Amino acid sequence: EVGLPKTIGESIVPLFTKAFHDRKLPVWQDAGEWNSLGEVDARGYKAPPAGKPMAVEAGPKSLKTILEEESKLAAKGTTDSESSSFSNFILGLIFGIAAYLLYLNREKVIAMISSAKGGK
Repeated sequence: EVGLPKTIGESIVPLFTKAFHDRKLPVWQDAGEWNSLGEVDARGYKAPPAGKPMAVEAGPKSLKTILEEESKLAAKGTTDSESSSFSNFILGLIFGIAAYLLYLNREKVIAMISSAKGGK
């Protein structure tokens, strides 16, 4: 050894050349057996054709625009076809509790239905 440590099968001498420090030599050029980390051999490469731009109908709305539209609809007394999220939450909560209670009392409910039908 003369100042440089020995490496496992790789020489670090190219890392101390003027070409490396001028950034003309890629760091990982010769790192792999298949040169998988080196520069690409681009001979014969043909770029794909440019894509055609698509027509855009309307850009996204800002939050301010959405809130203004909702306030105008609320002032008119009309609403969108969708309900408000809070009313959807309340209805979902009520239906969920009702379904849970029906599940807990399923034997009684089944007995009531069968007695109403005239069964056993």
